[in-house]
Amino acid sequence: MMKIRLFALIAMLMSVCTLAIHAQKGNIEFADTLVRDICVSNWDKDGDGNLSYEEAASVTEWNTAFRFNKYIISFDELKYFTGLTHLAPGAFSDCYGINRITLPPNIETIDEKAFWSCINISHITLPQSLRRLENSCFYHCERMVDLTVPGGVDSISDQAFMWCQWVQKATLEEGVSYLGEYSFHMCRSLEEVTLPSTIKSIGYMAFWGSDAIKIINCKAQVPPKAGSYFFEKRVLMEAMLFVPPGCVDAYRAAPGWKDFTFISELF
Repeated sequence: MMKIRLFALIAMLMSVCTLAIHAQKGNIEFADTLVRDICVSNWDKDGDGNLSYEEAASVTEWNTAFRFNKYIISFDELKYFTGLTHLAPGAFSDCYGINRITLPPNIETIDEKAFWSCINISHITLPQSLRRLENSCFYHCERMVDLTVPGGVDSISDQAFMWCQWVQKATLEEGVSYLGEYSFHMCRSLEEVTLPSTIKSIGYMAFWGSDAIKIINCKAQVPPKAGSYFFEKRVLMEAMLFVPPGCVDAYRAAPGWKDFTFISELF
């Protein structure tokens, strides 16, 4: 019951935020003039040389206007594109220079390679509306530091966060059940991973190459199915695996998990 109320409260707050954004009138002031020019050239319906909040909110499909653009720096104004529920494949791929972006509050799908090699993005908040993270969507976003995947995302696809080398902490919220192959492969600065009670399967080499991991908090009472080489041998030998009370023996007997040297109960 508490979980249902919590989700209802989150949904209400999201609706209020969306309505507040929709209520804004006038033209958007863009921090990055190049981003402004691209937006105006694509979505200025009335031809006044500006992009209004209404014009941004009316956009329901994303195109390739920003793909391979190495010169844009910031795009926090993307949050005003409240009609978007889907970021197209390669939407911002190879935008090497971008370091800041704010996703719209209603995004449900981030498609494959949407942020491929956006190497300067240091932080991105994934909205609670999110439902799908497709293959390689954040591949080689190497300067991201902390990452939280909302519970509405049932599965994280293959290579979703591969080569995000500066990520130090990854938290998967309650609801995530599947981690794809290579999903956090070669995240060399990753130190702490939190897996929810809903996690059921971790794919082949999901965390292989992420050899700095020191703490794994796995809240699942039943040990998730572990793909081959899901963690580095060094991690298996040196990291601390925390599991729910009364579940240590189950993990010590489970394929893959039994290879951890240190298994203890969650506090």
